[in-house]
Amino acid sequence: MQIDPKSVASHHLVLYAYSQVAGTGTGFIVRTDGVDLLLTNYHVVSGRHPQTGKQLPNVTTIPDRVLIPILRRCGPDLRWRPVVQRLDIEGQPTWSEHPRFGRRFDVVALPIQVPPDAEVITYSKDPGPEVALPPSSDVAIIGFPEGMSASGITPIWKSGSIASEPDLPIGDEEFFWIDANTRQGMSGSPVIARRFGGALMADGGYGVHTGTVDRVIGVYAGRAFEAPDMTLGRVWKWRGVQEVIEAAVAKFQRGTLRPHPCLVGHYSQPEKTMVQLNILQSVEVPVINPAGAIEKKPILLAEIIRDLVLSDDRFGLNLERVKTAAAIAAALDAALATGTTLDVDDAQYRIIREVIEQPSRPYNASVARFILPLLQHVIDAGQVSIDTVPQS
Repeated sequence: MQIDPKSVASHHLVLYAYSQVAGTGTGFIVRTDGVDLLLTNYHVVSGRHPQTGKQLPNVTTIPDRVLIPILRRCGPDLRWRPVVQRLDIEGQPTWSEHPRFGRRFDVVALPIQVPPDAEVITYSKDPGPEVALPPSSDVAIIGFPEGMSASGITPIWKSGSIASEPDLPIGDEEFFWIDANTRQGMSGSPVIARRFGGALMADGGYGVHTGTVDRVIGVYAGRAFEAPDMTLGRVWKWRGVQEVIEAAVAKFQRGTLRPHPCLVGHYSQPEKTMVQLNILQSVEVPVINPAGAIEKKPILLAEIIRDLVLSDDRFGLNLERVKTAAAIAAALDAALATGTTLDVDDAQYRIIREVIEQPSRPYNASVARFILPLLQHVIDAGQVSIDTVPQS
């Protein structure tokens, strides 16, 4: 099975205000000089207008963290895991803006901590071959319109065309227009010029290539604020994006910019019927210590849920399940911090029980019989039927 690398290089961003979803967008990762930078729009991570700094009319609350589904496996079966990063530390943003234009250049670079088991496809700071980009030439915008995705959490490829001279500024702004039938949720998408078999080059010559030729030309930032019903959208030029990247790398190397991994927030919802799991229950399991002697080690139900459930591939099938995994992780940490029960809603409990009853890998035979009481507690705690398990 052939998958275009760029079909797993755009990420569906879910913005949170503590535990509540505050919006969605698109981003992509540039790996350079030892740092992974998530690129997206200023207005996506801030919820504010890049020109005025005022809260956008369609934003109900300002986000303070972002969930990024990160690819765990690249192959026939795609799986994702939740990575959550803080957007605000004591009132200060955790991203880097353009060194000269600031938020007016509507692109930011957020350093992120990529998990060691991730198989992330990244973009390079180098845009690619110098193909010609005359007005009316084709472009592709690779993102998530209205939050839609293709298989799993792969993006939608929307086509468009360059609608203004890309080398000329619009007023004093470093963007150009494209004509494309885009939608909300695509802000922060990479925009590429893709040519097949060969391409007219910027120097007037013709380059012959095997397969496809891609040049990343900028970051999409949504429809024109002043004319949202038109199909004209802003693309911030890659040369300006490179300056954002270079500024972020310099700050990272100085230690003034770094990743801030976190969890989505969690609070109990007394108005909802929650399934309560006593995650502080434990059993003692015999293990062999480094000296070769057998000793007993306590295992908490919390450890089983984290190690067995949250690592299961079924939590990475689609965006809803990735969000569910993030919510369970947040609830688990909150319960451990306060020494209370783990309260999960019906949808979360259904997946936990499914994975415990039908694990994707066999239980360790030497410990399985000892942890049976903990597993049985999970089964007994449910108050709903799990004959069917939702897939989204």
